[in-house]
Amino acid sequence: GGGGVGKAKKARRKGLSTFSRAVVIRSPLAELLGVRVLPRYEVAQRVASYARGAGLQDAGDRRLFRCDKALGEALGVEEFTLASVQKAIAARIVKWEDCGDEALKEEAVRIEERLLGEKAAKYEMEDAAEEEEAEARKAR
Repeated sequence: GGGGVGKAKKARRKGLSTFSRAVVIRSPLAELLGVRVLPRYEVAQRVASYARGAGLQDAGDRRLFRCDKALGEALGVEEFTLASVQKAIAARIVKWEDCGDEALKEEAVRIEERLLGEKAAKYEMEDAAEEEEAEARKAR
């Protein structure tokens, strides 16, 4: 238990999770997705979106996607599920810190700063709502 007076703030992670960090996408996946830098979770979303749009979802097992030639070459697999797509993507991305291209590094930093700003704004809104609730409880 906490010995402090008043309401304790929720423990919150300051930085971004691994999946929210920006990554640099290698060829040919970058060409297939039409972008070189994205948050890691969005790489998976775009791969799934491409696969759905291309009608690659298995009719018998809707969790399974069978790659067309372009996606197969880009991911290095013949099929994947949404649960396994991160593993397929892992070999096709690099941490932006490990990328030699300064322009891509700058783009990655901008993406992460935007995501951190959105996260901070969300926390501020949650805190304000909690404070309003507490004030309303006191007034009762």
